[in-house]
Amino acid sequence: MNVKLGEELDQTLRPGTVHATDGHRTVRAEVADADRLAVSLRRLRVDSPGRTVAEAVAGLPETMGRALGAPLEVIEVAPALGGAVLRSRPDGEREYWEVRTTGEAAELERWRVRPEGREAVAFPITRRDLRRLVEAM
Repeated sequence: MNVKLGEELDQTLRPGTVHATDGHRTVRAEVADADRLAVSLRRLRVDSPGRTVAEAVAGLPETMGRALGAPLEVIEVAPALGGAVLRSRPDGEREYWEVRTTGEAAELERWRVRPEGREAVAFPITRRDLRRLVEAM
């Protein structure tokens, strides 16, 4: 039986840190709130053993950008330092997506630009879109 990682995660969603696996990849979500249609996340991480930084940088901007509805740009690539950073452009509320990847892991957060610096913010997402996002990561 081939169970998708996003579907496995959907079965565990509740406030707190939740984990799921499909036997190869694993996902960890920091859930602020959840109901039957949507969740509010602080952070989402997917581990994909065997993927390199180069493979992640080549694939994640398109697949995740499509799932998030916001184009992602590669900001920094430093395989010797262990990874890469991708970001969307800030929206009208001065919020943007940030993905940090080591190749084998990709971690998504939403950030808000403030006069005193930036702050991580929880982001709402439907369960359906979350399943799509996990598969894109």
